[in-house]
Amino acid sequence: APETILVGWEVVNLLWEAGIPKTILQFIPISDDEVGTALVKDKRIKVIMLTGATKTAQTFQILNPRATLVAETGGKNSVIITSCSDRDLAISSLIKSAFGHAGQKCSAASLAICEKEVYHDPKFKEQLADAVESLVVGPSDLLNTDIPPLISLPNPRLQRTLLSLEPGESWLVQPYPHPNNPHLWSP
Repeated sequence: APETILVGWEVVNLLWEAGIPKTILQFIPISDDEVGTALVKDKRIKVIMLTGATKTAQTFQILNPRATLVAETGGKNSVIITSCSDRDLAISSLIKSAFGHAGQKCSAASLAICEKEVYHDPKFKEQLADAVESLVVGPSDLLNTDIPPLISLPNPRLQRTLLSLEPGESWLVQPYPHPNNPHLWSP
């Protein structure tokens, strides 16, 4: 992805410095669909690793059915919280999954499925809200930051999700943008 080229370049340079030969590890930043398509289709490509959209993974399978595809694709990932769960651990796990990497990881939890007893427990909701509100939103280079900036400004769908509710929904903790940085949002 264009947003990751600089990070990829830095990682590859570290690996080269560590002794991996450039003949074994090559860096090819691609922003052109035709070049990327040609690379995926190439018969010499035996394994494709992808973190991205399901549609992209399906396209890669069609373009090169001979290659082994290792793909981590997005979806509605959920955390199930039962009445016999360790509530503190459940809250911690839910928050790490939902808000780590500013929620931008394709495997981030986007749904908590709670048994009725948990869902209607005011102490559980209070603990969850307190834990969310305690997260530090800030620059990614500060070690105490829990929620770093979004890689790009919220698209219209995300903007709508951050600012409005559907009928029957209510905020446990209402998100808000940082006053000086539109890439920073509270959870």
